[in-house]
Amino acid sequence: MVHERRSSVLDLVTGRYLTPRGAEVPVDRIERRDGALFFAVPEADNPRLQTLECWVLPSRRLRVCRWTLAPDATVTDADFDYYVDFCQVESVADRFVMVDDYVDIKVWQGRRLVVDDVDELIAALGAGFIEPREAQVAVETAFEVAVELTGLELSVLTWLKQEGWN
Repeated sequence: MVHERRSSVLDLVTGRYLTPRGAEVPVDRIERRDGALFFAVPEADNPRLQTLECWVLPSRRLRVCRWTLAPDATVTDADFDYYVDFCQVESVADRFVMVDDYVDIKVWQGRRLVVDDVDELIAALGAGFIEPREAQVAVETAFEVAVELTGLELSVLTWLKQEGWN
């Protein structure tokens, strides 16, 4: 089912994160580098998950997410290691708004990746929830990042280092 674009908000002044589904949680850790940002928060939208870490790269129109499972959760083959979420990132006065561009990449570190939700993007485009140029940029960026990750043997950490994160 197609839905309007979801957004999340990181407020550095209040130290709070508003999730795409509307939950508000305290930020555990924030680190800024050359226009990019890392933050860690408790996971509020999925009971199987305990924490969320995000590397936000506004110049690449994306954020890389990594979740840790809750202690009682059972690992499945569907549990990917990293989630590359393509989004518009707007920053005003220490407030970062991330607006979802629908397309994502799921990465099983060193094993495989999947460019996901292209069908969702096409449905959103047809419903007028995203402009054609924004959709084109999202697809082009997703496949560019997929090629880059493949060239690095599907190592998100190596890719993040190339993007300035150690």
